[in-house]
Amino acid sequence: MWLLVTILLVASPDRTELIEAWEAAIAEGATLTKSEDGYRLVEPDLGYDGPVSIVATSVDTYPSDFGLGVTHQGTVDYRLDVEGELAESMVYYNWIARHQTFYFIEPEQRWIDQLEFNARLTAGAPPAGLFAGLWPLIGMVLFLLAVLWFAGRQAMKAKGLMTDSMDINRMARENIEDAGKLHAEQREAQREILELARRQTALLEEIRDRVGKD
Repeated sequence: MWLLVTILLVASPDRTELIEAWEAAIAEGATLTKSEDGYRLVEPDLGYDGPVSIVATSVDTYPSDFGLGVTHQGTVDYRLDVEGELAESMVYYNWIARHQTFYFIEPEQRWIDQLEFNARLTAGAPPAGLFAGLWPLIGMVLFLLAVLWFAGRQAMKAKGLMTDSMDINRMARENIEDAGKLHAEQREAQREILELARRQTALLEEIRDRVGKD
């Protein structure tokens, strides 16, 4: 019986709790509303007012707890409907990455976001010693890795869109070439029709002349 209770207490966090933590994090300093159609975000810092869609989520075992009781790392891959310069800016990348990675604190049975994780690393750093100054650096490296991962995903998406655009341009060129060939064939057919009409007119005139002579 006690074994069953222990197993229930240390059960892996589910994705529902991860999404709830993401909702709370992304709503800080912004307005996030949820409806049957999905999410809508009003974010003053980005100047954004539009839909938010979750693409995928994942929950993985974390290799080291850094003395914080971390047992799992969660990722929420989501998209804002942005385009132009904002979609390519580091401000946008940093904002997305800041609300993308979460850490499950087993003793507290809750998820924390990247900023709180970095703050706990810094607060938990020893006051002196060889590694005392490395904790903020570790948090920064983890944050930069998240930013680079998101930037890589965006680059892959842009590459896919460029390939699609090239295919569309190729098909358009082929359609133009086909249209040109069809137009040439139509002109040739019209020329043959006019030539046939001219011959028919000449034949009728010749018949008329012969009848007139008779």
